Amino acid sequence: MHSRLDTLGRSLWVRFEQLGDLSDLNGSISANEDAVRLTPEDHPDKSHHLEVLGNLLLTRFERAGDLADLDRSILVKEDAVRLTPGDHPERSNRLTKLGKSYWTRYDRQENLADLTTSIFAQEASVQLTPDDHPDKPERLSILGNLFLTRFQQVGDLEDLHKSVLMKEEAVGLSPEGHVGRPGYQFNLGVSLSARFKQLGDAADIDKSILMQEDALQHTSDDHPDRPKFLDDLGEMYYTRFEKLDNPPADIHASVSAREDAVRLTSDDHPSKSGYLYNLSISLWSRFKRLGDIADIERSISVEEETIRLTPEGHADKHRNLSNLSLSFHARFERLGDLADLDRSISAQEHAAQLTPDDHTEKFNRLAVLGGLLCARFEKLGNVADIDRAVSVREDAERLTPDDHSDKPQRLVELSAPLITRFDRFGNVADIDRAISLQEDAVRRLPDGDPHKPEILNVLADLLSARFERLGVLADLRRPAS
Repeated sequence: MHSRLDTLGRSLWVRFEQLGDLSDLNGSISANEDAVRLTPEDHPDKSHHLEVLGNLLLTRFERAGDLADLDRSILVKEDAVRLTPGDHPERSNRLTKLGKSYWTRYDRQENLADLTTSIFAQEASVQLTPDDHPDKPERLSILGNLFLTRFQQVGDLEDLHKSVLMKEEAVGLSPEGHVGRPGYQFNLGVSLSARFKQLGDAADIDKSILMQEDALQHTSDDHPDRPKFLDDLGEMYYTRFEKLDNPPADIHASVSAREDAVRLTSDDHPSKSGYLYNLSISLWSRFKRLGDIADIERSISVEEETIRLTPEGHADKHRNLSNLSLSFHARFERLGDLADLDRSISAQEHAAQLTPDDHTEKFNRLAVLGGLLCARFEKLGNVADIDRAVSVREDAERLTPDDHSDKPQRLVELSAPLITRFDRFGNVADIDRAISLQEDAVRRLPDGDPHKPEILNVLADLLSARFERLGVLADLRRPAS
């Protein structure tokens, strides 16, 4: 009876794969649940039915999102592994599938215990898989990705080294022409690049780029992974250029690779806006190094396209707007067109509005906005701009926790528009407050801080300016500390 139920479940699964009707998936699960229930514990097919049921439950979770299905998938797959003898040819495969379910739950809930259990299951699978088994490279590469994820979460370098080692073995076991080799090379390149960022060994980033270029040589233009490979190659060239201060060839290669990634990706692809954003980063980097105005022009165009493709409410929207603001400001500083300064302010205002108060970038965006308003006040003398600059920098200072390392900088930044307003209109309350803020910043900085002497000099100038205005001798005698 259980074999008939297994056959029925398989038929419904095939129809679900062809037509996508969830009722067929539900029917397949129901048939396999009955098959599991009717199969005795000591029957050799019991573990098979459990494995199939666990896979179906995971599929339904991926389609419908019910966490109860994911939890059941894990429990059922654990039973499947428990009932599979150590020397059974399917044990390694079932361990990999169990690891996948644990990984999926970690990806959804970020419980480190799930990630660790996924690693344990995948390690056991790899150990049971002979080197000449066709699935060995893939299982090694998956294990390498899991180690990399745990490194990114915990920061243990041993996990990063293991990630590289597993992926090197995966590439070593896949011969030239192997269908999976470009993907394994890509994964190895990602881990090598991550290790370079941590340890700075140029050999890692050089090898990372070689892996990625070789992967691309064996990946056709219409392959769905080619844009991602290109974007990551662009990131590796960008990283080498920035970290090692390499000649411009690296940043040219970064821009070129990311241009290709954008070109090969349709507007309705979910990764398109991310590729555009990354391209703008490379263009901005090249502009800073070489100063070609065409790069900032192109960066603005790309950033505007990124924003157009980013839905309202998306977490990246305020980041993209802030970057567009910086590009407009860079063009304003180069060409002096006040319209660009207006655009910069508008984009930064929108970015600040969309950034939640508890976001780590909120106070930075408000501080930048204050600087832009100061710049426009210096050009046009509109009192509303300098008043608004004080207001937004007050918000930036207020949102920066007292124990945050940026608190002294926020205090100094708030004093700047107050000083500007005092210089223009002579309101003593502004210079009083600026002095108080500078003194607070000085008190918070240790004596060895490189910024402290500059702040002390500004404070001394403010005390002198107040003496000249009010004639209070205490300001001359008062130590700037």
